[in-house]
Amino acid sequence: MRALGRAFAAALVVSAIATSSGQAGAQTNATVRACESQVVDSDPSTPTPPGAPSDPVDPTGAGYWMIDADGRVYPFGAAPDLGDVFPGEAVKLGSTPTVGGYWILLASGAVRAFGDAGDFGDASTAGFLAGERIATLSATPTGQGYWIFSDRGRVQAFGDATFFGDLVDLGLAPVLNGPVVDSVALPDGSGYYMVATDGGVFAFGAAEFRGSMGGQPLNSPVNGLVPDPDGVGYWLVAGDGGVFAFEAGFRGAMGSTPLNGPVVGMVAFGGGYLMVANDGGIFNFSDDPFLGSLGGQNIPSPIIAVAPLGGGVSAAGSELSTAAAADTGIEAAGVQDVSLPERIDGTIELGEVDELRLSLSEGDRVSIDRLDATSFADHMRLIAPSGVIVFRQTDLRDATFEATETGTYRLQIYDDGNEPDAGRAESNARTFDYQVIISRS
Repeated sequence: MRALGRAFAAALVVSAIATSSGQAGAQTNATVRACESQVVDSDPSTPTPPGAPSDPVDPTGAGYWMIDADGRVYPFGAAPDLGDVFPGEAVKLGSTPTVGGYWILLASGAVRAFGDAGDFGDASTAGFLAGERIATLSATPTGQGYWIFSDRGRVQAFGDATFFGDLVDLGLAPVLNGPVVDSVALPDGSGYYMVATDGGVFAFGAAEFRGSMGGQPLNSPVNGLVPDPDGVGYWLVAGDGGVFAFEAGFRGAMGSTPLNGPVVGMVAFGGGYLMVANDGGIFNFSDDPFLGSLGGQNIPSPIIAVAPLGGGVSAAGSELSTAAAADTGIEAAGVQDVSLPERIDGTIELGEVDELRLSLSEGDRVSIDRLDATSFADHMRLIAPSGVIVFRQTDLRDATFEATETGTYRLQIYDDGNEPDAGRAESNARTFDYQVIISRS
């Protein structure tokens, strides 16, 4: 067997001009779609016990946590049970770039760290405007810091997080049309987005404004923003499950489906996004499997947030479900060391894993050009020398990436082993071919 490979950076360089100005409100020429679609995976009709997935666990170790308003944390899939803050007034759950930890943000501004999450400080409410509240938290790509945002767009940076400006500096905090409810950092930490309930989007640092729903009529308040994995656009989600796509491929929505509770958040997951409702229902529009929900359960307090294993940070040029996650021990059927440049003509069998090993130095940039591949549920992931998963990708596409540490990178390509698609059913194929060229750039 020959394996397919690409060298990716754990924190990719974003090719954008850094600015300190935030933008919001006005409609741009971005493609906007507020649509409904068939659910890819969603809350099953048969209730799932808390923490017990109803579908098989993703072989790459996918998972997620939910948190309720009283600080209870519910793990699903490969997400470990690391503890909670019950009884406490939780407002946000943020995961580290590894599988080993998360932060819980409290309404007081205090941050509680669990697992390998570091304690970098608590937000201060001194100087807050009347009625201003702590709203959300976003981690840096390294996991060595975070930003805390208020509902008026005030930003406080901790650890290795860089302050790129906020709505207080711009004089917009007192005049927002809706409170800030979510925040997302760029994959290299060079900027961040905020989104408000009226659909206004605010871009700081290298984050690029692609459009918003500010000033547009909404059926339900917006409460989440997820960047498109290609690093260009983003999605917004509203409480009725409607999704608004700005220069991003539409993956599906719940806008036309009656819900038992409103959607309260959305996060990056498996090349797409994962929604959570306040009754614990999960709606999965991604390439990773549905791993369970609390829908239909008698939960003691409403769910307020979901956080993906590994942080769910998206990166330009790839479809990521995590920025980094611990090596979950997939055994490779075929292993090969490769010297670049090289063309690879590979064959993989259903359920098998091939591995390509690349010796790279920090700063090396590597390109992959896909020539051909037969239809199969191809998945690929890169494991860094340190043993963390830099990315998981669900298709083979051309891109250029940068290594962030020196050593041997292991690129694994595998079929997900799920039910055959239509093309595979017709041919009854169990082996799949691919052709790629990998070179330094």
